[in-house]
Amino acid sequence: MSVFDNCQIALDLGINVGFKKKVELRKAITENGGVVSYIVTQKCSFVVASDPEKCDVSSKCRMALKYCLPVVSMDYIWDSLCAGKRLAIDQYAIAGKSKGLDFRSGKISALKKQDTKTMSRHTIKPHFNIRNVKVWQAGDPDEPHFDENFEIAKYAVFQGQNKKQDLTTFYSLEIHVGSNAGKKENGNAERQYRLYSHFGNLTDAVAGNPCKTEIYHVANADQALAGFATLYSAQMKDHKMQKVESTVLRNVGSRKLQQILTELESEVGVASREVQNLTEHIWLEAIGEVEAVLASTISSVKVEEVEKAEALLVKIRDALGKEVDGDVTSLVKEFYSTLPHKSEDGGSMKPSRAWLSKKQDLCQLIRDMVSVSEATSWSARSSAQAKYRALRCNISYLEPGTQEHKQIMEDVVSSINKKMTINITNIYAVQRPIEDAHFQHDMDNKRHLFHSSKVENFLGILSRGLLLPKVVADDFGGTRTDAGMLGCGIYFASDASKSALYSTPSKTKGTRLLLDDEYVVYSVNQQRLRYLVEFTINQEQPRSMVTLDNVLMETEDLVSMESCEIDLHDVQNVRDPVESVKLGLVVENQEGLVELKSVHVRAKLVDLAAQVTVLQEYVNNSMYPVEAKYVFPLGDGAAVCGFEAFINDKHIVGEVKEKETAHREYKQAISEGHGAYLMDQDEETPDVFTVSVGNLPPGATVLIKITYVAELQVEEEIISFRLPGSVAPWKKESAGKEKTQDKTKTFKLSSGQVSIQVAVEMPFDIKSLVCPTHFVRMKKTATKAVIELKPGQDIQEGFQILIGLAEIHVPRMWVERHPDQPDHEACMLTFYPEFEVGSEVSSELVLLLDVSNSMKGASLQSAKKLAKLILLTMDASWKFNVVVFGTRYSELFPCARPKNETTLQEAEKFVQQAQADMGNTEVFRPLHAYFLLPPANQALRNVFLISDGHLNNESSVLKDASNNYHHTRIFTFGVSSSCNAYSLRALARISAGSFEFFDTKVKSKWEEKVKGQLRKAGQPGLTSVRVDWRQYDDNLPPPVQAPCRITALFSGARQVIYGFVPNCTMAFLSAVVGGQEVSTVVSTSDLAITTGLVVHRLTARALIQDWETGMLSDDRTHHEDEDMSKKGPSIIELVSKESIDILDYMSWQEEMMDIKEDQLVEEEDVITSAKYERRAEE
Repeated sequence: MSVFDNCQIALDLGINVGFKKKVELRKAITENGGVVSYIVTQKCSFVVASDPEKCDVSSKCRMALKYCLPVVSMDYIWDSLCAGKRLAIDQYAIAGKSKGLDFRSGKISALKKQDTKTMSRHTIKPHFNIRNVKVWQAGDPDEPHFDENFEIAKYAVFQGQNKKQDLTTFYSLEIHVGSNAGKKENGNAERQYRLYSHFGNLTDAVAGNPCKTEIYHVANADQALAGFATLYSAQMKDHKMQKVESTVLRNVGSRKLQQILTELESEVGVASREVQNLTEHIWLEAIGEVEAVLASTISSVKVEEVEKAEALLVKIRDALGKEVDGDVTSLVKEFYSTLPHKSEDGGSMKPSRAWLSKKQDLCQLIRDMVSVSEATSWSARSSAQAKYRALRCNISYLEPGTQEHKQIMEDVVSSINKKMTINITNIYAVQRPIEDAHFQHDMDNKRHLFHSSKVENFLGILSRGLLLPKVVADDFGGTRTDAGMLGCGIYFASDASKSALYSTPSKTKGTRLLLDDEYVVYSVNQQRLRYLVEFTINQEQPRSMVTLDNVLMETEDLVSMESCEIDLHDVQNVRDPVESVKLGLVVENQEGLVELKSVHVRAKLVDLAAQVTVLQEYVNNSMYPVEAKYVFPLGDGAAVCGFEAFINDKHIVGEVKEKETAHREYKQAISEGHGAYLMDQDEETPDVFTVSVGNLPPGATVLIKITYVAELQVEEEIISFRLPGSVAPWKKESAGKEKTQDKTKTFKLSSGQVSIQVAVEMPFDIKSLVCPTHFVRMKKTATKAVIELKPGQDIQEGFQILIGLAEIHVPRMWVERHPDQPDHEACMLTFYPEFEVGSEVSSELVLLLDVSNSMKGASLQSAKKLAKLILLTMDASWKFNVVVFGTRYSELFPCARPKNETTLQEAEKFVQQAQADMGNTEVFRPLHAYFLLPPANQALRNVFLISDGHLNNESSVLKDASNNYHHTRIFTFGVSSSCNAYSLRALARISAGSFEFFDTKVKSKWEEKVKGQLRKAGQPGLTSVRVDWRQYDDNLPPPVQAPCRITALFSGARQVIYGFVPNCTMAFLSAVVGGQEVSTVVSTSDLAITTGLVVHRLTARALIQDWETGMLSDDRTHHEDEDMSKKGPSIIELVSKESIDILDYMSWQEEMMDIKEDQLVEEEDVITSAKYERRAEE
C-alpha cells in the first residue's frame, strides 16, 4: 500500500518555492498513490502550504478553514515518505483543524468529510429501479469488462411451473463482486458489482441447451442489493416461483455458482464409496492415536483444556532452557493433570525436546478432533457420510485412466529418486472453499509442491488446512531433511521422495498419504490443497481396512424438534435478584435477632474513581450464639478491598487465601466452636457479597467496617455517585422512633442514625454539584469539595451526588503515590469521548444466529431468547435481516428491511423454527458475503453474532473481520456454559465491536446488556485505542496495564485505563478515527499527583479482572501462557499488597485464640479513623 493512497492533496506553493521543487513535490505525491488537486474541495484530505505567514490571506487556506481541513507544511510530505507511512498531522499543522486536535479535546468528528454531490449521487434512494439499468446479454462484445475471478456474494435459485405449456421453469439470480485493478480504494483494487440472472426451461438447462441470461452492471453494493431484492421479490410474488434451498439444479446459473452448489451438495450429499473409505481410514487413525494415549474419551475433552496444555508446553520449553528442574517437574505434573494419559502420569517424567514435539502434535490432533467432532455430535460411530461432511473439504475420487489421474501419477513418479519405489493406490482431487476464497489467482511464481505427514494428521490438514510453524523443528527435537516452509512438521518439497520421508504407514491400512499443493513462492499465505495421493513405498503391502461396517452405525437424525414459542418472561423486565435478598447482618430463617443500630459512610471521589467505607453497628439480641451472615450489595465494577469486624473485644481483619483453603479452614473453625469469617460471592446474585460469621456470641455488639472501590458512572455528561438504600435497610416507620444520644467523651450513636461525608477531587473546574435526593451541606473550591448529609434523614431510597465538570470529555491522567512506598505509583488515564456526527446515518443490523450442532439444548434456547429480545428492543428506524448458519447459512430476507409489524413477525417465526442441526460453526461464509457488499458513503453495518464461540477457521474469520471493520462491525453475544469467550471477544475487538456474555444464572442483566449493545451499534466508534506510557528512566520495570487490549470505544462510554507505571507523568493516547490514526499527549498536572490507595486498589482490581476475563495476547496460546503466569503467589501478593478482594481468592482470618484481648472499641473511634485527610487549599 502506497503512503498517500486514497489521499487528494491540494498544493498552495508560493513564489518562494522553485519550479523544480514544485515538480518534485507533485511527483512524490503522485508516485506514492496520491492525487494532486488544483482546487480545495471537501474531497481533499489536507492542504500543503509553503508559507505559514500567508495562510490568513491565501484563498486555498481560507477554503481549507471553511471545510475544516488541516493545512500542513511541506515537511509533512517528505517525512511521511521517509517513515513509509502517513504520520500524525498535528505536529505539521500550520492552520486549519485536524482530527488530532479534536482528539485532544475529546470531541471527535466521527465521519469523513463527504462531497454532498457525491453523496446524493451514490446514496440509494427508495425509488431506485433496476429496470432502468441497461441489460446486457452474455457474450455481448460491448459489455463492460468484469473481473473473471469474481466472487458470488449472494444468490437465489427459484423453480416454478408454466401450466399453459406444461413446463418446469427456473430462475437463478446472483450478485457478482469483482476487482477493478485499474482503480484503487483504500489501497486495494476498487470493487465491481453486477447482477447476473439465468432463466428458462429447466429441461433445456439440464440437457445443456442454452437458456436466457441477463446481466446488470451497477455502481455499488447498495444498488446491487436493491436490484437483487427487486428481482427476488418479482419471482416470488409476480411469477409465483418457489425458492430452492437444498436440491441442486444442474447447469443452472453461472459456472461459478454451479461450482458452489456442487461444493455444498458434497457437504450435504452422498460421497462416493472410495471417498467414504478414505474418510474412515483417516478418522480411525486419528481416533486410535488419541484413545491410545488419553485416559478420557475425546467427547469429554474441552478446547480450553487443550489450550491450557499447549500453554504449559510453552512454559516447559522455556523452563528447559533455564534448566530449573523444580519448575519443569511441577509444570509436567500440571500438563498430565490437564490432559490425563493412560500410561503416563508425569511423576518421574523428565521431558526432552522430542517429548515436547510429540505432545504438541498430540494437542494439535486433539484440537482437530474436537473441532470436526461437532458435525458428528461427538460420536465415533457416526456414518462415514457424516464424518466426511465434518471435514469441510470437497474430495472426489479420480478414476484410473483419466487424463487428470495420469498427470498426477506422472508428476509423483517422475520426482521419486532411485533409492525409493512408490506404488500409488488411489488419487483424490481436494478442494477447500475457504482456501479458494483467499487464493490470489493473478499472482506469479505459482508452483505445485508436495507435502506428507502421518495419516492421523490429515484429519486436521483436510479440515483446517496447513498451519504455519509455531516453532522450528530443531527447537522441539524434530528431524529435518529439507529447508522447510510450512507447519509444525509440515514442509513443502519439489520431489515426492523427500516429502515421503515425513510419512508413516497407517496402523489401519498400511498405506501413506501425500499432498500435491499449489503454492505461491515467497508468499506462505498463498497455498491451497489440490490432490491427495494414497501410496506405499518399497516392499510395503496395503492391508484390508477394518471399518465399523459391522458395528451398528448411528443414523442421521432427520426429525426436528418441535418449535416452542420463545418465552421472554425470565429475561425481560426481570426484577434484580438483589432486591429480594435480605441485606446486612442476618440469621437464616430468623428475623429480628440481630438489629442494625447505625450506619456511617465515608467516601472519596477522585475523577471517576471512588473509595467508600461503610461502617455498620449491630447488636445480637438473642440469648444464645447464632451463626449469622453479613450480606453487602455492590454495583457493577465495584470490588471490596477491606473488611474488619469488631465483636465485643475481638478485632477480625481479612486476609487473602486460596479459595479452597479458605473454605476448608472456615469449616474447621466452626466445627471447633471458634468464630470465623468467609467472604464469597453468590452465584445467583453475583452483585451481592456475603461474609459467613460463625458463633456470634449472645448480646454481642458487632461493628463492621467494609471498604470498596468503584468506577463512577457518567450520565449525560454528569458524573454520578450513588449509595443504595440497602446499606441502611431500616423500615421507614421504625426509623423515626429512634432517639439520638450524645456523650461527651465517647460517641454512642442510637439506632437508625445515618451520617455521610463525601470528599470530591476533580481534574477540572466543578460547574455544578448537587444532591437531588437529600438536604446536604457542602464546602468547595474550584476543583475540590466536601459534602455532608444533614442530620435527621434516612437513605431508604438511596443517596446520590451529581457532579458537572467544565471539560468532561478531555483526556486526563492521574498519578497516585503509595503512602508507604513513595516509589510505587499507580496511574489512571480517563477518556470519555463525544462524537460529532456530521449527518444522520441510518443503521443496518444483521442478526447472525449460530445453529450448529454444538448449540443444541439450552444454548439454542438462550440464543433464541436473545435474538427475540434484540428484535423487540432495536430502534424502529433501523433496517435488519436475520441469518441462521452452521456449515451452510440461510437468510430471512434478500436484503435488510425496515422494522415494522410484518417483518418483525416474520423474523420471530424464522428464529423460532431454527434448529441446531446445521453441522459445524462456519461463520466465515455469511460474514464474507456481507464483507463483499459494504454499505456506501462510510455507513456502518452492525452484525450481532449470537454463538457459543467455537468457530471453525478462526484465523481466516479474524483476518477477514480485520480487513473490513471500517464498514462492518461485529458485536458478539456469548451463550452456553462452555462458551469460548476468548474467540468472541477477539472477533469483537478486531472488528470494532463489543462482546457480552449472557450467563443463565444472571438473567436479570440480559435486557440491559442487550440495550447496551444496541446503543453502541447506533454510534460511531474509536478503534485501535492504545496507550504508550512515557517513563523517565530506562531502568524501571515495564508498565503493567489494564485492560491490556482495549476494545472499540463508543460515544458517551467512558474508558479508564489503569497501570502500575513508576516515574511516569505523561502518556501518548492514540486511536483510529474515520480510518486515520490520531494521537495526543496526556500529561499530569501537579494537582493530579496525589498520595493514597484509591487508584492503587482500582488498578489492582482492573489487572485481576483483565486476567480473569480479558485478552492478554492476540495469540491464544500466549494468552493462556500469560494467564497462568499470573496465577499462584504472584496474584496473591498483588491482592495482599493492594488490599483488594477478588472472589476466587478471598477468605477471612479466624479469631486467634492466644492473642491479647483488645480494649472495647467505641464506634466513634472507628468512624474517626475512616475520615479522609484533605489537603488545605493553597
